[in-house]
Amino acid sequence: MPKASQMNHFRRENDRAFDPHQVLGVEKGAGAEAIRTAYRALAKKYHPDRFQNMDLPREMLDYAAAMLVRINLAYEQIDG
Repeated sequence: MPKASQMNHFRRENDRAFDPHQVLGVEKGAGAEAIRTAYRALAKKYHPDRFQNMDLPREMLDYAAAMLVRINLAYEQIDG
């Protein structure tokens, strides 16, 4: 699975389209605790270990991995 740091080129190319607050589902100006709570909930929801023992199509596993990368990028961008 790609690391968030490997996706820096993606972030630079799509800065206008990438809204980290929207990805995490928090309002701009949200406090650190709200951001952390949203991040942890989404990371848990899309973490690949959660799907490890399920018989899912490869596309579903790839989607979950891509979502986790987006979630990590959003959290890094906000938390800085």
